[in-house]
Amino acid sequence: MFEHGILRIPGARPFRRSSKHDIQMREQSWDSRFHLDKLPDYDANKDRHIQVHLGVTKRKKIIAAPGKIRKANDIPNRVPKSASNKGIGVGKPPVLKGQIFKKLTDNLVELWEEKGVPEYQQRLFLSAIENLPAKQKANKMVKEIDETNSNKSVLIHAIKTINAREQALLELKKLTQKDRNSISRQELADKLSNLRTLSLNAVELIQNWREKLSNLSQNMSLSKTQFLINDENYLIKMKTDTIYLADTIIADLIYISNKSDPFFVYASSVSLGKIKSPRKLELPIANSLLSRIRKCEMILLEEGVSAAPVRETLFDLRNKSHAFNNDPPQVNSDKENEDSKSSRRSSSWGRNKSNRSLFSRDNSCNASPEESKIHILPPETPVNIEPQPLVTERLFIESLSGNNIEQQIAEYSNKVPESLKEALGKPENAYVLSQTLRFPAYLWIRQHQNIIGFVILNLENQKSVQKRLMISHISAESLQAFGEILNMMVGYIWENYPCIEIRSGIISKVNEQGKYEADKSIKEHFDKLGFRWKQMIYTGDKTPLQLLGLRRPETAPCDENLPAKQLFGDSIELAYGCAAQISNNSRTIPTHSPYFSLIGISCALRALGQFSSESDLGHKVQDLIGKMQASWVPPAFRFRKEKYDGALNDLRSIGLTLSDFKDDSETSVSCSALGLSWSKSMTTIINGISYTRIYQTQINIMKSDDLLAYIVPTEDPNFSAFFIPCSESNGSMAFNYAKEVLSRITKVEDVKEEIWIPAFSIVDENKLGELINSKVADFSISSCSEIVNLKFLAPLHPQGSIIIHPDPNALVLEDSFIFGIMHSKIDEMLEVPFFVTFVSRSDFSKAF
Repeated sequence: MFEHGILRIPGARPFRRSSKHDIQMREQSWDSRFHLDKLPDYDANKDRHIQVHLGVTKRKKIIAAPGKIRKANDIPNRVPKSASNKGIGVGKPPVLKGQIFKKLTDNLVELWEEKGVPEYQQRLFLSAIENLPAKQKANKMVKEIDETNSNKSVLIHAIKTINAREQALLELKKLTQKDRNSISRQELADKLSNLRTLSLNAVELIQNWREKLSNLSQNMSLSKTQFLINDENYLIKMKTDTIYLADTIIADLIYISNKSDPFFVYASSVSLGKIKSPRKLELPIANSLLSRIRKCEMILLEEGVSAAPVRETLFDLRNKSHAFNNDPPQVNSDKENEDSKSSRRSSSWGRNKSNRSLFSRDNSCNASPEESKIHILPPETPVNIEPQPLVTERLFIESLSGNNIEQQIAEYSNKVPESLKEALGKPENAYVLSQTLRFPAYLWIRQHQNIIGFVILNLENQKSVQKRLMISHISAESLQAFGEILNMMVGYIWENYPCIEIRSGIISKVNEQGKYEADKSIKEHFDKLGFRWKQMIYTGDKTPLQLLGLRRPETAPCDENLPAKQLFGDSIELAYGCAAQISNNSRTIPTHSPYFSLIGISCALRALGQFSSESDLGHKVQDLIGKMQASWVPPAFRFRKEKYDGALNDLRSIGLTLSDFKDDSETSVSCSALGLSWSKSMTTIINGISYTRIYQTQINIMKSDDLLAYIVPTEDPNFSAFFIPCSESNGSMAFNYAKEVLSRITKVEDVKEEIWIPAFSIVDENKLGELINSKVADFSISSCSEIVNLKFLAPLHPQGSIIIHPDPNALVLEDSFIFGIMHSKIDEMLEVPFFVTFVSRSDFSKAF
């Protein structure tokens, strides 16, 4: 190895030293363009590539012979000569900036026409880049030309997707005209899945296009920029152009909702749950599409709120303006005197501005974006009448009401200063988002007959032991009014809600130092009342939000007996207990009596020891105990054998008491305290009764002979509630009747997304006479009772809960019924309900 000049280093690759001959051969193979010497200095005057840009003429040096005199060259130095062989024109005028933009615009419009881009979208893009700097504007136009020409533009993709979706709708319409037996189920499922995908892509592309315009111009609002196809907002069209399928033969083959469902969520396993009808197809949704569908549904919902009801041309608006000027509306003398006084105090510019704003207020829904810029006063502009400090006594709270709620909020939003919208959010957007929150309440703040503020209250979506109330939105017509409204709302909440903390949010923006900072002029009103920073969060649209909190002061003690206390609890509150005592003496056996929970009775008797009985109820309890494993404890139950005082303490811990029990006997007790809520619910009032509307939930309608049972899932995936309409005669033995009905169910008759259930309360005690004298080892059962305190709540705010009415086809429980709770594991192992009771109309809770 050493003879060949190879040096071996342990742990490294072999390395061979290059010889002098190898170096010479390697240098000969080098490219002559590469130099090892110092690079020569660059002389721009000798660079032929930039000679055309130089302002000095390159003149050829002439060497004259001795003794000869030559005439000087008459060519002026200011005319440059081209260094290229082609040359450039001399004396041509410079290219003007306007000519460049006109040429780019003509090319872009011509390309758009070729690609089928509507004129409305063309105008929006050109107006978005109109105020950009010249260089940036040219770059944007060149980029748009390249993307459009290569079919990479978001707008081109959106139009192609919409055309494909319209073609899919046309094919689906042709399919509905065929005979039912000739329709292939697989073909139908493929067409609906394809239409769902095209709808998702269309909404996302339109949203990306609007974001692109919004980034180009601050005047392009996401909520107000509409995507028009044939003078129709396409997002609004998408909400309703598939509803007609519910009335066609397709509805017999697959689940089709008769409401807005552009993504066919109703036909998916997300909606159908575990139990499906074998007669109808399922249209499954991949997990990757769920989040996309939810975002697109929110976009369509927001579009419905922000879309203007009527679109008018500039010609119509001009005629309205002339008609207004020729025949102005009449006002009373007091108002006329007030206006004349304010006009004398203001300048002539202010008077003209005031008149225009009066006109725009009457036609705010129909005005074009350009006219809105002219008519709306900016927040910094001083108004004609000097602002006077608001008086709190003149402010009062009023619930939001009426059929045109969205329109009312949109009209009010036009009066809110932009500074408040930027810091606290737009009222119309807050209203849409509040539909996803728990127990929203909507309040107008009035002064005399004028609405000067809007407030939305709600509970946190995530349940907490701490009782917190959220002010999810608060706004006012002016900054001065905002401080008074905020102060009044804090006092109103302390007086009417048993909460320990109020929370609210304020939007933050990045300042020059790169830090998040809220509007100081607005945040100071929160600071004066004692609000403190809690945390920085991000909203659904990734907007940074400072969360502020205010703890209840000692000067405002909390009253736990307020009706609004129910808002902070669960929708279903169940406290159940069963107690049994044994003795040596036998007693007379009372008559048969109903019972609430067979599993609760079995747990109480199981704790006593070996149980035997000759009664019908006793046999059922024996069979159930035999199915239980030795160490198994049913979910949400606890049981034990204890002295009387210990058993009494167990029941008192969940708010129950015993009666007719002796304190010197051994006692066994089983108890359960359960709290359940719904995933999507809203509370309202129907005919003076508090009702809970459960919506966007899989509600299975099960049929057993001629009887129906409605099974409704709760927020806990293990628990479900069921409702069986029945008469009072069948409700006397509710548990046996419900078990019999449920055992005969073989299929799902129908599926609904909405049900209306009245609030009710059951406080009762059942003495189980059938079990008296049953044997437990050498003793006999002397007493056995069930105690129940059940509350099915539909809590309402003191003010602000919206009164809504069910559709004619909605499921509404108006008469007596059986209510029960099922647990999936108990139903699987023991095949019995968790709890059952009968609810009569006299048990319904009236609204406070």
